[in-house]
Amino acid sequence: MDGEQLLQVAERYYEQLEYEEALKILIQVHQVPNVTPMQRARAFLYMGVCFTALGNAENAALSFMELLKVKPNFRLPPGISPSIQQMFKEALHRMKLPETAPPTPPEGQGGSPEAPTDIPVSLDVKVPGSVAAGQAIEVAIRVEDPRKLVHKLQIRWRRVGGPDFSSIKVPYSVGTKRVTARIPGATVGDSEGKLQLMVEAMGRGGMTLAHEGSMDAPRMVTLTASKKPRRKWGWWAVGIGGGLAVVGGIVAAVLLTRDSGGGGNGNLADVTIVIH
Repeated sequence: MDGEQLLQVAERYYEQLEYEEALKILIQVHQVPNVTPMQRARAFLYMGVCFTALGNAENAALSFMELLKVKPNFRLPPGISPSIQQMFKEALHRMKLPETAPPTPPEGQGGSPEAPTDIPVSLDVKVPGSVAAGQAIEVAIRVEDPRKLVHKLQIRWRRVGGPDFSSIKVPYSVGTKRVTARIPGATVGDSEGKLQLMVEAMGRGGMTLAHEGSMDAPRMVTLTASKKPRRKWGWWAVGIGGGLAVVGGIVAAVLLTRDSGGGGNGNLADVTIVIH
């Protein structure tokens, strides 16, 4: 397999939370002849995230350092797990790089060509202000994406005071303008409280192109007392509505697009754009 095929295999292992298996494949990426710098950068990024998830802080920092050697101007966008942010900041510190990337030189004034910073991707998300606890929460998503850059949508949510954010992948076809997704009531629970959520739109390799809500300012839904008697739901209910729920743990976006191999939109590879 070539570098891109190996990366796709590693991505699947990563999405299944099989971090050790993903790492085995990512190491192979660096051994492939003619692997591109973008593919190498993506592999180091995945390695850093996987090592973070496995609690191997030193290897996580080293992986992010190797990423920064290839892409010194790359920075994490907002909304990434704090543990990953910590490891990435450690790599920046060791490399003596600022936490904020230097500005891109204007076209024609030197520097390498960069992608435009006005990628027209935006999200409009509507959620109910309140829902009876134990009931599914419908999330209506409108996607503005005239250049068809968005390939994935996901919802991240958690109860206020609960564990780390969980993730639901939203079934999505490129070019779709309106999507309705559900957070299964069985995964939220049937007690009163508040739910925080955010919606993310990602490119081919998982680069965050736009988001609605963030860890610092998430969308909120009030869970009111249910009028129905409480029922115990089995975990078979996870996934109702067509979305795969990954409960708890570290959930991190892959932040670089795929390399184009010399054509198409390859020059977008190292730019992360978030439009509110």
